[in-house]
Amino acid sequence: MGLILGLVGGAAAFLAAYALADLVGQIRAAAVLRRALQAVVAGEEVPAIDVPLPPHWRLLASDLADAGRALGRERAEARDEIRRRDAVLDHLVDGVVLVTGRRRIAFMNRAAEAYLGVELERVRGRFHLEALRNPALDQALARAMEGSEAGRVEFETLLPPERYLEAQVVPVAGADPAALVILRDVSERRELRRMRADFVANVSHELGTPLASVRGFAETLLAGALEDPGRARRFVELILSEAERLSKLVSDLLDLSQLESGQLSLHLGEVQLEEVIRGVARRMRPRFEEAGIALELRPDPGLPPARADEGRLEQVLYNLLDNAVKFTPRGGEVVVELAAAGPDLEVRVRDTGPGLDEAERKRVFERFYRADRGRARDAGGSGLGLAIVRHIVEAHGGRVGVDPAPGGGAAFWFTVPRWSPPAI
Repeated sequence: MGLILGLVGGAAAFLAAYALADLVGQIRAAAVLRRALQAVVAGEEVPAIDVPLPPHWRLLASDLADAGRALGRERAEARDEIRRRDAVLDHLVDGVVLVTGRRRIAFMNRAAEAYLGVELERVRGRFHLEALRNPALDQALARAMEGSEAGRVEFETLLPPERYLEAQVVPVAGADPAALVILRDVSERRELRRMRADFVANVSHELGTPLASVRGFAETLLAGALEDPGRARRFVELILSEAERLSKLVSDLLDLSQLESGQLSLHLGEVQLEEVIRGVARRMRPRFEEAGIALELRPDPGLPPARADEGRLEQVLYNLLDNAVKFTPRGGEVVVELAAAGPDLEVRVRDTGPGLDEAERKRVFERFYRADRGRARDAGGSGLGLAIVRHIVEAHGGRVGVDPAPGGGAAFWFTVPRWSPPAI
């Protein structure tokens, strides 16, 4: 009996030890599988299973490993897609801003950062007006959040450089309504509209004034001045002068139209720039003498020839000297300098007139722009000469500008490339 009880007790102890060992193994296996599941959720690689598992647990571990690898591939592809999206958005010329339904900024590309003068990291999650700073845009965003059609708003940025932006607001459907703001710099377009309107107004004025004069003189002749030879001759001379002014205006307009449209063809060749300057100065010297203004030429010796269109360079020099005569008082001086400037040649026309302030220097090469007429000896001219100068010089690949002259006055300058023999 005692032997039987001993055997039963040993078997019970063995079974209890086995059950305990199995329970410990199951706990360890559960811990391993839990770590594997956590790795899958976190998108990390599933760690190797280093403990023995029952068959059904080994199958679960294998499934978890497969799921982890698949999820890892999907997350890698998603990260690549995000990187590609960000690269595309960051290279767009237009600014892109994503605003959430709570009017918070969620995303902004580099163009938007540049337009608005803010960085995404500083405004992410903040109220959109902190970056966009426009009440009209706020109203467009509100309509977009309500699911309305896309809106369009134009506004001026407050931070330098000041620019006009067009904002197109597009609703983005989803569980949390959002809106996409697409920003486009329309400063140039607005400036072109302004210039077009100014051009029409200026041309109308420039054509209207001489035409009114011609009409008035003709009516005076028909009213009886023809019977007075002296008066008739004077009126005919005035009509001829106004006709020449109209002809010059039309010629300048045609030149400017060709230059701005890129239709002007230059006949480039080897040009001795000093000879061109002396030729133009010789033809204009009588006008300088009549105005009581000294004209002096100061070319540096031994300079190489220029690569230029000789006829167009003559036009540039004539316009610059004509401008200098108008703004230099009697007894003043105009100096024309020619020197090397790196790979180019530079011509500088310096006068002793009243000069130009900074605002005028920025605009003086615009078409129809005129400096203060009260400071000019001669208020004539179409306001196109310096615009033509700029276009001709830039067509040569040169630069043009104006600086304050030492001691007062203005120094207009331009550059043209040196001559280089064509490659054989």
